[in-house]
Amino acid sequence: MKRALSVSSVPLALALALVLAGVALPVKSSKQRREQVAVRSYRSGRLANGIAPSSVLLTPVSLSEDEQEFARMVNEERERRGLTPLTVDPVLTAAARQHSREMFELGYFDHYSPVRGLRSPIDRYAVALGTRQFQCVVGENLFYSSRRDVALGHRSLMNSPTHRDNIVASDYRAIGVGVYLAPTGEYYVTQMYHS
Repeated sequence: MKRALSVSSVPLALALALVLAGVALPVKSSKQRREQVAVRSYRSGRLANGIAPSSVLLTPVSLSEDEQEFARMVNEERERRGLTPLTVDPVLTAAARQHSREMFELGYFDHYSPVRGLRSPIDRYAVALGTRQFQCVVGENLFYSSRRDVALGHRSLMNSPTHRDNIVASDYRAIGVGVYLAPTGEYYVTQMYHS
């Protein structure tokens, strides 16, 4: 099980993620605000019990402009590769929004929540769905930045092989995107997927 990163360890995680992704770190003067970016990916290796109600995928959901843009860019990547576009799932969206906000409020950046009952992405999906009676694989991508920037978020996720694998996984059928812009200007994005 992964341990939660504190906000104070995000700069180190950022530097490591950027170096591993082959991204050059910017050099800024001490007077300029330091931009921070970090990403994380998750894919469950198990199926939960039962079958999720198919009506969930048919329930309309209203996405924010940023959430729509993330979903649009994911589907563009999939279409370029001849993959089926993902349907926006309101349950995944609710779980993703809750997680993005929670990460800010509790001061961590990780797939594993310190909140009992919401520990993993599968737990969060089950709580949002209202049942553990479903059968699917759940994936999750996380993006953090010290400023709001959808394009930077998408590029950061695509530059990481594990995040890109979630975006273009052929077995996924649905996506939910939850964006939280904190009062401090920090930008948290959770993308959730299921098969």
